[in-house]
Amino acid sequence: GSCGNDNYASRAVCNSKTCHEKRPKSATHAVLTNPAKRSATKPSPKRTNTPKPKPALKPLQWAKQADESTLANNEELRSKFTATGGVGMSDADVERAKLLLARSARKLQKKKKTKLAVTKRKIGQRSKHRVKPNTQRPVPNRVGN
Repeated sequence: GSCGNDNYASRAVCNSKTCHEKRPKSATHAVLTNPAKRSATKPSPKRTNTPKPKPALKPLQWAKQADESTLANNEELRSKFTATGGVGMSDADVERAKLLLARSARKLQKKKKTKLAVTKRKIGQRSKHRVKPNTQRPVPNRVGN
């Protein structure tokens, strides 16, 4: 065209904003291929209907829970150790009692820490999920209509 752009592609006129010259007969058309006539993709390989073998999982082995007698024995060890300080107890019982008391102290400390955090959160911050007072206006009773 007069604008110097000779790329008409498949247009009948020049696409320039300054020049709307018609396409000359000598300009070659862009070759457009029909997508329906393109070569088809290769078919996927045949699949077998046999499922892959799943790996066998080992059954979970949970730790044995303490029964009533174990709980009673643990409580007795705690009370004996706190009363006597381990005097007259076997070394294994003293070691077990120390372990039980240490665990009880850790649990108690964790409970206190959690409770303190909850109370601080309630006092120091407004809860996002606070129940709002009913702000809706009452609907007037309509008599008749």
